[in-house]
Amino acid sequence: MSAAVSSTKRAWLAGESDPVVVADVRGTDVQIAWVTRGIAIARWVPASQLGRAISVEAAVSHAPGGPPDQMLYVLPGFPVPATTGPWVHITSPAPLRFDGFIPNGATTTIFEAPPERTELRTSLAFSVRTDPRDDAPVRGTLEAGGRVRVSGTAPAPWVAITAWGTFARATGYIRPPDPSPARTDEGSEIVEDAAIAWLPIGTCLRDAPNGKIVGAVIGTLRDKPTPHPGGGTEIKVGNVTYYANEAVVEVPPDEQVPWMFGS
Repeated sequence: MSAAVSSTKRAWLAGESDPVVVADVRGTDVQIAWVTRGIAIARWVPASQLGRAISVEAAVSHAPGGPPDQMLYVLPGFPVPATTGPWVHITSPAPLRFDGFIPNGATTTIFEAPPERTELRTSLAFSVRTDPRDDAPVRGTLEAGGRVRVSGTAPAPWVAITAWGTFARATGYIRPPDPSPARTDEGSEIVEDAAIAWLPIGTCLRDAPNGKIVGAVIGTLRDKPTPHPGGGTEIKVGNVTYYANEAVVEVPPDEQVPWMFGS
């Protein structure tokens, strides 16, 4: 059973919403396992029961035979139906939803588990547009819980981002909600939140003091930033600590925004 816990191989099995662990392969049989909540359950199945997945990342086209969108990709491990046609219709699930087509190319039944992403998560859903305009085409929909990072500059109030699903990636623009007072209900009264410690939008987040830039602040922080003893600011998101060269500022309630990024 230790192989099931340590294996990085994955496969798709009919009826499963997530890939299963591939613990062993013997001839035409595959030992698959479910590893969750501290337990591992394994069984043998014929390899013919495994689904197909792409083996190399592929840019998505918005119509069969159309030009590939170089800002929208499906990644190795993305499940695809078996087909003999030149194009495969795909539907990406939450948290990064879109429809499209990819060439019917290289596929496999067993693939490497996707890397663990460390970008911050969004707490709201956004339409990822091709350009920073309300009338621009929607490239995909990023749902709450999706991984995202700032990936460039954009005219206010737009933010240029790259977003990830488990087996998909999209680059484009989102428009955060307009700022509004943060309020809480206490009995019959509406009480303004107190001022919060905040880092300005656009502040670079680093992996160490003065270290490599790994993200950016693009909204109200769920986790409170604190001054770093060596200068600047640190913020702990889950079990990971990020650093910023900028100092913490206090933002009054009427300047707070209701969307935020968490761990």
